[in-house]
Amino acid sequence: MAREPIGFPRARIILKQERHRRFDPFDRFAELKSERPLKDLLEEFDHLRSGNVATLRGWNLKEKDMELMGEHPEFGAVTMRQCSPRGWCTISRTSLR
Repeated sequence: MAREPIGFPRARIILKQERHRRFDPFDRFAELKSERPLKDLLEEFDHLRSGNVATLRGWNLKEKDMELMGEHPEFGAVTMRQCSPRGWCTISRTSLR
């Protein structure tokens, strides 16, 4: 299982606002090849999710941060808001309360 959502490394690239903002390609289906039992994967997911929510809260993102730009390897220029819509950007609102 991935240690952090794909959006985290991409968000870090965007937040740094350095000259090079191109994201590294990522195999989002790699975890489907795991032979670990589902129970183990779910337990790891639960543990990692808690840490990921804490990381996201710690960034204290503001509305203006959501418009910062990065470069997706397939789609070109994207904003923080657009990056990884199925990853860290879609953490449920209840998780952040």
